[in-house]
Amino acid sequence: MASDRIDGRTAVYGLMGDPVEHTLSPAIHNTMAELTGQNLVYLPFHVFRDCDMERTLQGAHALGIRGMNVTVPHKKAVIPFLTEISEEAAAVGAVNTLVWTGEGYRGCNTDVYGLSRNLADAGISLQGKRVILIGAGGAARAAAWLCGRDGAEKLYIANRTMENARKLEEESRKNHPELETKCLSLSEAPGLGEKDLIAIQCTSVGLYPDNNKAPVTDPAFYRQLSFAMDTIYRPGRTRFMQLAEENGAGARNGLGMLLWQGLRSFEIWTGQSVTDQQAAKVRALLESLTACP
Repeated sequence: MASDRIDGRTAVYGLMGDPVEHTLSPAIHNTMAELTGQNLVYLPFHVFRDCDMERTLQGAHALGIRGMNVTVPHKKAVIPFLTEISEEAAAVGAVNTLVWTGEGYRGCNTDVYGLSRNLADAGISLQGKRVILIGAGGAARAAAWLCGRDGAEKLYIANRTMENARKLEEESRKNHPELETKCLSLSEAPGLGEKDLIAIQCTSVGLYPDNNKAPVTDPAFYRQLSFAMDTIYRPGRTRFMQLAEENGAGARNGLGMLLWQGLRSFEIWTGQSVTDQQAAKVRALLESLTACP
């Protein structure tokens, strides 16, 4: 919203994470405030990874913050200090949206919705497909849940730290026992001997300004793919996407995921449904902001 409209009744929302300097979430929510006439403002809050989360939430409430998005590395760490959690967020094991209820913050997960919409926009269905996730954090948890929900045939979880990969493997098998799930190290990913894999990159490797980095660099890995999605949206074309395309796979960045998870959070906070026209305007703004680098 315009700064001259901020007053004593302005509702404050925001994003908590570490880092947050790259975020485009304020563009989503402040634009939606203007489009819908909501008296709210959305700000990024740099909440360090070693923070006291309980005191952080107490401070947020004391300052009157009505809701927050939650990003790396707090999506799981925040859960023990919430008074409520949605059924889907509990199943995923990660929260990305907080809303004040009067008793405390309620945790929801809109990442699953955002990821699902981004894949659908690219014409990708997970039904009967083999999927490999790169990473085992909050975004990977949402992706693993989506794979089970949408009927993927097999799920690989490739991560630098095997302990975290095994934990996500166990969670996936518990949530969706019908989904064949296997964890492996990143170094094993190029040698799977698969084809037509769908890869979803869920780490921060390659995030601006480290544009030339990718979690896997071996071309043999990318030759196994038919499609690759990077949850990173800045830069708009990551090294992970470049490698996928150079080896014959389609690729898409995480801008659509950011858009749709953010718009769903806005709906939760305000009770206001987002129209197709409003979503298109926000998407156009995000695309202009990520055109460079």
